[in-house]
Amino acid sequence: MNYLGHIFLSGENSQVRIGNFIGDFVKGNKFKSYPIDVQRGILLHREIDRFTDNNNNVSEITNFFRPLYKRYAGIISDMIIDHILAKNWNLYNETTLNRFAARFYMLLIINYRMLPRKVQYITPFMIQSNRLYSYSTKKGIIEAISIMERHTSLPEKSQYLPELLDSNYNQIQEISLRFIDEVSEYVKQLLTDRSI
Repeated sequence: MNYLGHIFLSGENSQVRIGNFIGDFVKGNKFKSYPIDVQRGILLHREIDRFTDNNNNVSEITNFFRPLYKRYAGIISDMIIDHILAKNWNLYNETTLNRFAARFYMLLIINYRMLPRKVQYITPFMIQSNRLYSYSTKKGIIEAISIMERHTSLPEKSQYLPELLDSNYNQIQEISLRFIDEVSEYVKQLLTDRSI
């Protein structure tokens, strides 16, 4: 899962949300320098990644993108799962996606000094483009992938994505929704048991 999925799975604790959001940017034991609930969010992020990496549904989704993106197909599948979550947001949350995103952006602003430097750098762009909400459309998610292609080692293949998505969309959506249900149950259990 990408940004939206991690934030969504964090529950109601705002500090856990921050930790889950920054999880990719905090390596090794550096998480211990953060407040306890942010630490929990970082550890939760790692658990979600572990679950995702070993999930058959995610493997199925990744296979759609492997011919185009090769070893980067997992990154694309994570972003597409976020798109499916955003598009079907009303199935999972009573708050509108736009309001949910706005509240999270405010949380980033309030906690800006705590954020890792790379996250501080992307935060203004994320807010200005309303990135989390933009995931809800095919155009928005393809634009987000295109931006990543320009700023990372991700190969520039986004021009082929509309056709690939259109021809496999129903199947990708069905598998993604199945995965979202599975990972939601897994995280709910982790948070209930206080395993994190």
